[in-house]
Amino acid sequence: MAKVQQIKQPQQVAPAPKGTTSRSYYLYEILDTLGGSATLEEIYAMCAGSDIQAPASLQQLRDWISSSCVSKGYFSRQDTKGVTNYKLSSIEDYQRITAHNKAMNLAWQKRKKTRKLAIKKRMATMAAKQKTQQDAQAIMPPRAPNPTKPTGRPVGRPSKAKPTPMPLKNDFIQQYVGALLGTTTAIALFFVMLRIV
Repeated sequence: MAKVQQIKQPQQVAPAPKGTTSRSYYLYEILDTLGGSATLEEIYAMCAGSDIQAPASLQQLRDWISSSCVSKGYFSRQDTKGVTNYKLSSIEDYQRITAHNKAMNLAWQKRKKTRKLAIKKRMATMAAKQKTQQDAQAIMPPRAPNPTKPTGRPVGRPSKAKPTPMPLKNDFIQQYVGALLGTTTAIALFFVMLRIV
């Protein structure tokens, strides 16, 4: 009886990103060109010949791959002996990650909606309290004045007097006299110095 060999089925990989101008699409194309598996340095070298903007450093490329490809399920990351290797994700991994991302997005949307509703409820409660306080004040009769305490501001309160500035004429005279005295003193000191020397 002849031995039958099993034919390996090609592994299905994650589909290419839909946006053909996105960073994840360009990185997917680079990794696909490199045979579906490559190190970070190999991807970095291929960025120069691609339509993607060249990353400034390996760290920036690692951040791009992490946020644009790994977190969205297009790539999977393997670290072996200090070398980071990226490969195209299998279709199962891609579906698992996208389902997880959708669930997280729905949970975030739900939390956001719950927060908005809580804020609206809090605002409605505060408005109702204010309204009841205003209604209670409108219903209550005014208080009788207490003869020992003043009931308000005195009507004839004198306004605070502002200091009046000196007339301009006196100000000019003071400056003139000050300048004249200063000049006279300077001249007198000059002559005293001449006699001493």
